[in-house]
Amino acid sequence: MAHVEPSFTVVLVGDADICESLAGPIRESESLLLTGVVRPEEAASTVVGRAPDVVVLVEAGSADSAGLVELGASLGRALPATRFLLVAEGSPADPGAYLDAWIGGVVAREGDVPLVDAIEWLAHGEGVLDPGLAAAVLARHEAGGSSVPLTPTEHEVLRRLAAGDSADVLAAEYAVSPRLVRLHAGGALARLHPIA
Repeated sequence: MAHVEPSFTVVLVGDADICESLAGPIRESESLLLTGVVRPEEAASTVVGRAPDVVVLVEAGSADSAGLVELGASLGRALPATRFLLVAEGSPADPGAYLDAWIGGVVAREGDVPLVDAIEWLAHGEGVLDPGLAAAVLARHEAGGSSVPLTPTEHEVLRRLAAGDSADVLAAEYAVSPRLVRLHAGGALARLHPIA
């Protein structure tokens, strides 16, 4: 059997115990290479030095959110090619703040979306948007937050995701792949983050 090299590097940032509980499936993935588990206070130097493909910010509780938003924004400015995924304790109180922090996806720690899948989707440029984040992306575009307008398909995808439909539901309805749905969402999100 041929050896397969991992395609994407990942760093987990958050409480060490929680991150270690999430790290197992990442370590078992053939397409992901976990290059570090770091505490938020060490993230600025460690993450920038490693320049991973995906940074997973892990909330330890709702009090963690503001610090992770600030950290994501700082790292996003330093690493514009890196994608950021938030593993949330619950639903984000202010999804718009995550857009300002370059967060490209939000999944619930105890949710239905497997973490490895979300990381891989994000690394491939697909959007991993919960309803709140999809609504925030749509609102930003409608308020003129991007110089490139949404296509009708992107608008419909964001509207439906914001209403709670999943990529799988939309894909089945329109006879396309869930990946195509996530790519439309990811493209709309990426245009809100111009490269500095």
